[in-house]
Amino acid sequence: MKKIDVLLYHRERDAFLKALRDLGTVHVEEKPETSSEDLSRLSTDLKTAEQVLSGLSSRIKQKKLKKTPAAKNDLPAEKVISEYLAVDKHRQSLEQKISGLEKDEALLSAWGDFDPAQIKNLLSVGVKIRFFEIPSKSLEELKTSVSGLTEVASIGSKIFCVLFERGEPAVVDADEVKLPEISLTRCRENIRDFKANLLSVLEKLDELLGYRGLIASRIEFLKSDVSFESARLSFGEEAGGKVLRLSGWLPAKNTAEVGQKLSGFKAWYEISDPGQGEEPPVHFKNDAFSRLFEPILKLYSLPGYKEIDPTPFFAPFLMLFVGLCVGDMAYGLIILIASLIVYFSVKKPVKPFAALGIVLGASIMACGFLLNSFFCVTLLGNPANPGPSIFRTGSYLAIFSPFPGKTGTIYPMMSFALLIGFFQLMLAFVVRIFNKVRTSGLSGAAVPISFILITLGGLSYMAHTNTMNLGVANFAVSGIKFGSLLLLIPKTAALVMLAVAVPLNVIFSNNDKKGGVRWTMVFVDFYNGVTGIMGNILSYMRLFALGLTGGLLGGVFNSLAMGFITRPDGTVNFLSPFIVFSVILMVFGHTLNFLLAIIGAGVHPLRLTFVEFLQNLDYSWGGKPYKPLKKA
Repeated sequence: MKKIDVLLYHRERDAFLKALRDLGTVHVEEKPETSSEDLSRLSTDLKTAEQVLSGLSSRIKQKKLKKTPAAKNDLPAEKVISEYLAVDKHRQSLEQKISGLEKDEALLSAWGDFDPAQIKNLLSVGVKIRFFEIPSKSLEELKTSVSGLTEVASIGSKIFCVLFERGEPAVVDADEVKLPEISLTRCRENIRDFKANLLSVLEKLDELLGYRGLIASRIEFLKSDVSFESARLSFGEEAGGKVLRLSGWLPAKNTAEVGQKLSGFKAWYEISDPGQGEEPPVHFKNDAFSRLFEPILKLYSLPGYKEIDPTPFFAPFLMLFVGLCVGDMAYGLIILIASLIVYFSVKKPVKPFAALGIVLGASIMACGFLLNSFFCVTLLGNPANPGPSIFRTGSYLAIFSPFPGKTGTIYPMMSFALLIGFFQLMLAFVVRIFNKVRTSGLSGAAVPISFILITLGGLSYMAHTNTMNLGVANFAVSGIKFGSLLLLIPKTAALVMLAVAVPLNVIFSNNDKKGGVRWTMVFVDFYNGVTGIMGNILSYMRLFALGLTGGLLGGVFNSLAMGFITRPDGTVNFLSPFIVFSVILMVFGHTLNFLLAIIGAGVHPLRLTFVEFLQNLDYSWGGKPYKPLKKA
């Protein structure tokens, strides 16, 4: 990014901003706490338009329409917004009235249908009627102490009574009820009339559903106008207001274009590199694949301007994590087909999300193949180990498929989850090293280097000595003994790595603190770092656990469904009338399993990315996004 400083003749302010907006590349440094009547009005209009669009979208969800209403643009957006607000206000009023009447109806239904005017007539001749709700266990006692108490109805443990009295009111130890001044019949008639009116109002709302695209366009224009007005208010004044001052940021590649545009104004400008302590906005430069995962990073935070963009480093891992969590070819195929349909049937703003669905669907299919699962049925069989499968041979291609070992079933996926956790954690420390060198100098890289030495030296020593009989040297994934690679580091070298790592960490950790505080923080950070490494690696076991759980649950549904059409001799009768129940159970079971798998694949890969990877980068975070002034 380049910084731009401008001094401008005051009469050219609006024309200058319009030129910047047409360019769409300059991020204007806005002044905090600036306001004007125009900005307040535009902000209010924007909020109102967003409220209208949200209301129309909610109405479509309520109606559960299979087809989106045809787009309309025969009315101005302002007219549609004002009409919606008026109709929606009427809707809310009717719903409130109906709600109140329904409460009155529930209250009156226990007392029967009577005219409140008759109660007033009796009161005019000195007879007062009072209404009570009395627990059934207290009724007999009250009847002996209060004369004239008459039972009207009984609902559950409550008795509804009336009391006719003259003169001084009696003291009754029960809940007295104040009834609404309307008859039950009239109450129900009003509810019916208001609901009819509500249907008419909802029909008017439905007539506006086709204007959602128009309102969305109006929102974009208002956002552009809000940005324009905010930029207009960001000018500083010099020379008694005759000269205006503005600062902003632009990508380096647009320097010549912006300079050419500014040459047409009575202005002085300077385009320079960011100064010491300045924080330019963050503008990502990623390839098409990594760009799909930028919204996920934004959910966490933005890195500082000088920090390395972590998106290309976690994107392949996140794609793999989602694939392993679902781990079924059929489920991946469903997501892939659905995403392709969405991609070719929606407008440009939604396409990146559909493209992400295509990538993740393909990853799930690939992982499902490696895990040997299609609708939780074994895809590729093994002639030496007969069992139900879609294809009788080819299991050697599914390298993560479980297989029987000498001591029980072996799950290569469990070992692979630990291996991928180790590699991503080491990658986080490597990125951290380069980032610290870039932002803090060589001394900042000492701590992550020490943690890499501790990890590699510690694992190598454990492999040489078979610590706690863990068999680190024999660690393998599908027959490939990755643990034996640790033996390439001599035992003495492993001890040297540990011996160097500890003082390296102590010397360069928390140098910005002094005295006892520093040594306390050094100890705490070292302890948390060492224990955190093993904890983080073990956390990747969730990839294996989720995939295994989904496969087992789907397999249970398959077994239950096939049980309806399996003969006593073990053969399957597909002509059995019970196949209907099998199909119903299969559809229900796999729908449930699919939804659970999607939830797990949405939560746990993000958790691994945010906690295990991004937190170990030790970034400052908090970067401000690049938001150029541009035309809608």
